[in-house]
Amino acid sequence: MWNFFRTCILIAKPKFTVMKKNLFFLAVCLTQWVCAQNKGIKATPDKAVVYLNGAQLYYNQNVSVKEGIQELIFEGVAPGMDQQSLSTSGKGNFSILESRFNVAYPDTESLPKIPGKYSGKIKALKDSLEDIGFQLTTLSDKRSVLEQEKFLLNGNRIIKGDTRKDSLSLLKDAMQYYRDRMNNINAELIKIKKEELLTVRVRERMNLRLAELQRLENEVNGLNRNKMQNPVQQIILTVQAEAAGNGSIAFDYFVPGAYWEPVYEVRALSGENKITLLQNATVYQNTGIDWKEVKLTLSTGNPGIGQTKPVLSPFFLDFIQLYTNKRSRMAGDVPMEMSATVTSEMRADNKEALNGVVINESANRMEYEIQNPYNIPSDNKPHQVSIRKNQLQSEFRYYGIPLSDPDAFLTARITQWEDLNLLPGNAKLYIDGSYGGVAYINPQETDDTLSLDLGRDKSLVVKRDKISKKRKSLTGSQVVTITCNIQVRNTKNAPITFDLFDRIPVSSNKEIEIKVLEKSNGKTEETTGITNWTLNLKPKETANITLKYEVKYPSGKTIQTP
Repeated sequence: MWNFFRTCILIAKPKFTVMKKNLFFLAVCLTQWVCAQNKGIKATPDKAVVYLNGAQLYYNQNVSVKEGIQELIFEGVAPGMDQQSLSTSGKGNFSILESRFNVAYPDTESLPKIPGKYSGKIKALKDSLEDIGFQLTTLSDKRSVLEQEKFLLNGNRIIKGDTRKDSLSLLKDAMQYYRDRMNNINAELIKIKKEELLTVRVRERMNLRLAELQRLENEVNGLNRNKMQNPVQQIILTVQAEAAGNGSIAFDYFVPGAYWEPVYEVRALSGENKITLLQNATVYQNTGIDWKEVKLTLSTGNPGIGQTKPVLSPFFLDFIQLYTNKRSRMAGDVPMEMSATVTSEMRADNKEALNGVVINESANRMEYEIQNPYNIPSDNKPHQVSIRKNQLQSEFRYYGIPLSDPDAFLTARITQWEDLNLLPGNAKLYIDGSYGGVAYINPQETDDTLSLDLGRDKSLVVKRDKISKKRKSLTGSQVVTITCNIQVRNTKNAPITFDLFDRIPVSSNKEIEIKVLEKSNGKTEETTGITNWTLNLKPKETANITLKYEVKYPSGKTIQTP
């Protein structure tokens, strides 16, 4: 420092006018030197791991350090960062003594005041966020007390039956108290968990709103004045260097206000029995800073949910009173059991990553590492990211329920779908190059075969004739004979497999007798009456199905018939 002043003084000349000029030059140099000492390093994230709720931002910045202890100030930090998640490391001839988050408020006394259009709302939001923090702390304390009470109840000697003065009445009273209190505690814990979840969601929405208001305020006040007036989020590292030199600093932190959703495209070629499944992602971010040329990693993890393992409580078995809830089924309703349950020969071992995507699988999450950099501004708008393409071999099957809908439907049955590690999401359908609407992929179903509905197919003609009823009277009873004819025509130039469904009534009264007379080799499930025909139709071939049965019931009574 003294050498700096001495150099500036030696420049001065003995003449008065020249001295004034050099004093002015000295003041300018001093001001520039002081500003240089406090100037922050503008840092931008170069990697972002986007979770289903939130993101982890990574920075890597080259630095120059001087000998001794000094502070390195990094700017360009997201306003809503989780300070507890901050992690730092360095490479070079220095060590990191301390790292902390800081908000710098520049001195603006000398600047003309600009009325803040959003300042009142921002202050109110910050106050509300502070109150929410206290609410969450209070809920956490209540939950801890209730969990401790559960622990004490489970360890009570009377409840365990360890006391020497056990009696039936004492045990009954103890068990009644235990049952009542544990039910109350569990109800309170559920109530607290719901309240915590709602409070956290409110906090997330408030953080997003706060970032949006701050952005709007910045636009109103002007970019240049914002740099001088608005608070600046900083990460300050205290480092100690044995000697001057160069190195690098890396730090990362978690921030809310970002997430991604899976989006699929299904492209099917019915003639070749092939399906192309394109896995895409829609990324949203409103973290308060723009992501420029960042490497994206899309993770199926969710750091926002609790990471603590649950505690299993004992289950006490007792008698209960059973009640039967009977529901009537209206004519024309078709149960879900009518959906096809055929097997498939689909294989999912041909996976092609797009844009050099690297797929990493761990014990509890999948990560898609996108190699090509992306620019994603903090605008909370959807941004499309391509992940990978799966070429799938599948046997297409058609099914129809003419009792409910006259059209035929095309489905693809997928086995070994667990290897795809899919998330639930919507899929755009393209059948033989034409848009076929939107389907929903639900990989959370427990069947070993995943059914994908590909929409209606008008090239198959399904017709169900009007039901024919013939009545006759016998001694003390009535008999109704019901006949139904169904035609299925394949107008395609290729053979197809068609699953046809209809139903035969099931008697719920022993006085009503049902006898099947004809069902064209259909297979009937006895408990439901659902009847299925698997038809292998050649090109231009028509199949005729006859369903005929009779219903016998006592005279003088009325039944509902199809």
